Amino acid sequence: MDNWTTDTDVTLAVSTAQKVTGTQSLKATIPALTSVAGTDGGVVGTTAMRALYITPPPATSNMWPGATITVHVWVPVGTTAWVQLFTQSNNWASWNQSPTSVTPTAGAWTTLTFTVPAATTVFPGGMSQFGIQFGVSGGGSFAGGDIFIDSITVCGGTQSCSGTGTGSFDFETAGSTDGWAFKGATGVTDTVVTQSTTQHYGTTGTGSLKVAMTAIAVAPAAGSTTRRVELANAKAYCGQTVTFHVMADNITALNIQPYAAVNGWADSMGTAATLTATNAWTTVTLPIPATISLLGLQAIGLQLGNTSTTATYTGNVYIDGVSW
Repeated sequence: MDNWTTDTDVTLAVSTAQKVTGTQSLKATIPALTSVAGTDGGVVGTTAMRALYITPPPATSNMWPGATITVHVWVPVGTTAWVQLFTQSNNWASWNQSPTSVTPTAGAWTTLTFTVPAATTVFPGGMSQFGIQFGVSGGGSFAGGDIFIDSITVCGGTQSCSGTGTGSFDFETAGSTDGWAFKGATGVTDTVVTQSTTQHYGTTGTGSLKVAMTAIAVAPAAGSTTRRVELANAKAYCGQTVTFHVMADNITALNIQPYAAVNGWADSMGTAATLTATNAWTTVTLPIPATISLLGLQAIGLQLGNTSTTATYTGNVYIDGVSW
């Protein structure tokens, strides 16, 4: 079913009962829906709806900004419901739907179109979800039954994730990590991220981001044991460079590697850096990949690793002056 999912009380299946082209289509069996009309007292009528969606759309779908998406929908005879196409983008920050809902022709195929919004709405976070809503409003109802989706096409669009984003993090606000956080399994207690005034980069300010690591396990044969600190939803674009300044009070067997989570949380690792002096600042840079798919950028961060095969790692790492 090409990775489509839906609400829990809707079932999806491939079917040959209806088609636009080929021999089959996607069937969605939707339960009975009932809405309540508005009243003269100003109570807004309710809407009852269900959604089919793909999260995220495949990178090969070419749902780039400006592209026209065409979808064909079939609903049963007697249906007075509405349908509407939608996207969620930029790491779920933007919701967009076709300008108006459409009342499909009952017992026949109806063509829907949707234009992917402008690049400033989609990027840098990329396309998060594409879907179809089916519902009733203002006192309408749907008896329940099968609707069919077929022949989805995407045409046009601008294949680019370029832009000019800015970010600056000096960690000067007491108690605030400015959105940076430990990225790891729930329950891990050996890594704590806080704002600190113990160290700071440069001649101004007093704060930095402190990563306190305790007894990080020795490196397995395949590589180091690592912990991650990252900023989700970073507003950086293809081709930009992120600069970090890093210090540690224990540099023994400590490996530092910047990374970007792109294309639906796939790792794009930067060049690893090894600190050469205790309590001295080292500059670490991360080029955001020049080419990112329509799934965009999800996060940027630093991976901190213990490369020793004989001793656990305990130490404090400080991060400051992060910018792009």
